Amino acid sequence: MKAWVFVLLALFSRTGLSADALTLSYDELGDLIQKNNKSVQGSIEAIAAARQRVGTLEQTFLPKFGVEAGIAEQREANGVGDTAPFWKIDVSANIYRGGRDDLGILVRESQVLIREMDNQAQFRAELFKAKLDYVRLNSVRQAINLTQSSTDDYDGIRKSILVKAGAGLMTTTSAQAIQLELDELRRQLIILKREEVELEERLALVLGLEQEQKLTLTTAQINTNSSWIPVVTEEDIQGLPEVKKYSLLARSSSLEAKVRNEWWRPDVSIFAAVTGFNVDDKNEFRSLPEREMNFGVRLSVDLETKRTFGSELIAKQSDVASLASQGEYLRRDVEHKVHEYRREMEVQADLSRTFEQGVARAEKLLKQMRGEFERGIGSNSDITGIIRTLYQLKRNRIESVMDYHLSLAGLETMSDASFAEK
Repeated sequence: MKAWVFVLLALFSRTGLSADALTLSYDELGDLIQKNNKSVQGSIEAIAAARQRVGTLEQTFLPKFGVEAGIAEQREANGVGDTAPFWKIDVSANIYRGGRDDLGILVRESQVLIREMDNQAQFRAELFKAKLDYVRLNSVRQAINLTQSSTDDYDGIRKSILVKAGAGLMTTTSAQAIQLELDELRRQLIILKREEVELEERLALVLGLEQEQKLTLTTAQINTNSSWIPVVTEEDIQGLPEVKKYSLLARSSSLEAKVRNEWWRPDVSIFAAVTGFNVDDKNEFRSLPEREMNFGVRLSVDLETKRTFGSELIAKQSDVASLASQGEYLRRDVEHKVHEYRREMEVQADLSRTFEQGVARAEKLLKQMRGEFERGIGSNSDITGIIRTLYQLKRNRIESVMDYHLSLAGLETMSDASFAEK
């Protein structure tokens, strides 16, 4: 008995106690992504981590301390020698690294900028996905409403036929034929509602909302306008984070090569050390002193860097050339997508107008044929054919408007600089 209670409670919690629908407009998508999207938040943390490394990865000007203890042995040429425990304290500080510290900071600063480009690119990608899902969800819901409306139209004709069949004016086979049309529409309705749930869950995921969160879309997106298409300039394309990232990667690679090119500059350090020896008899002449102190300046050159410098420099130059080529290809690819989006918007705007005209003519004809059918003129097959045509025209119009707004979303994420300020 208790098990059944728990099952009923679980079902009730998913249906009767589901969260209230969230009212969502198209313009709110960016703010919700910035606030809730885990992927975008993760890239922000990566920026913070990169910023922490700037200027602190190598603190070369802070002193280094060392402590030693052990046994020391020293023997003179005349045979006098001694062995005694010792302790040693030394300190050293780098005062010059040939400018490699400043170059290293520039490298890490460029890494911060690259992380920022990654964040902006991630935000743009998530915003683009959210806009596409919003448009598709809008279109699916319009198709659901249309299918339900067409179902009512067919059902009205079916009922009229049944009335006439009862009066002996028609046969019931006509009603059965219309029932087949109704069954097909109901199957389409099942598919559309499944798509609605999938799109709603996918949009909730991108926006960082609960999976069961119901969404009420307030931006209609039911029209097209070929006279207004967003303009994407060359400056917009160059400002895209994905494009800018390649130039930053090339700069970072050049700076890394420049750091290696400074191999010949010496490291200059100052040092001091004091050593104490635990001699047994301080009055007896011994080779080990009681205490020893030294200080001075040390110069060192890393010859290992010189050995690998030549091949590494060639590799870095190849990296820079490769990044420049990839950046140019991406820029051209974006230009192609911009032209593709614009052409698609123009085509879909023209198609939408033709569908509008077809819908208007079909609705006018359907109204006329219904009146004739009620007066006993015409056949039910003519009416069902017009209803079917009208339904398909409206579905095509919905899909055309959807394709128009999908392309518009692509242009918006390329031309709208607001995403870079998030």
